[in-house]
Amino acid sequence: MLPTDKALESLPLVWSERFHLGHSTIDSQHQVLFEIYNRLVGAYKECNGHQIITDVLGDLVIYTQSHFREEEAIMARLQYSDLKAHKRSHGRLLTEIDLFISDMDDDKPILTYEVLAFVRNWLKEHVLNEDMLLKPLLSDSHVG
Repeated sequence: MLPTDKALESLPLVWSERFHLGHSTIDSQHQVLFEIYNRLVGAYKECNGHQIITDVLGDLVIYTQSHFREEEAIMARLQYSDLKAHKRSHGRLLTEIDLFISDMDDDKPILTYEVLAFVRNWLKEHVLNEDMLLKPLLSDSHVG
């Protein structure tokens, strides 16, 4: 079953103040993650094919790994009490994306729309619900 036009319209993520944590590095990295994700949406909407979607997913993994390392280092400097759980959450996303890429590389049929919806929901919910818990710590500190 193909997604409806309304479902496709809801795929892109638009950066807004509600995602703002108040830490310039983390906020700018989150914006880049949104941009890479939106490139993935564009490739899907334009039917750019398997290889381009796989390439953009790869870009997302590479940038996400870098972002997660930096975010986790900031959390460690802040002595964030839930760092281990946060790292596990980061790991789950990377594992899922790696599985999607592996399935695509093995020519297993995957539903790209479902991949997009998963990444979109994870990214949005993670920033709004998990990363947002850092906001009070970040606003009270000068952690780089």
